[in-house]
Amino acid sequence: MHPECKFSLCPPVKRLMRLSLFTDDSLRVLIFAALKGQSFSISEVADGSRMNRMLLVHSS
Repeated sequence: MHPECKFSLCPPVKRLMRLSLFTDDSLRVLIFAALKGQSFSISEVADGSRMNRMLLVHSS
């Protein structure tokens, strides 16, 4: 429960989640993999997104 809340039915507090660029790219690769449903190359991921192929190779 939020510290300023005196009742259990207070509206939820809006919180923002900030992702690092590495985390964002990792999630994009996971989503690509889920949608693809089969094996794929790093080049396919890079071609289908804004991600740099060399950065993908480095982070894998």
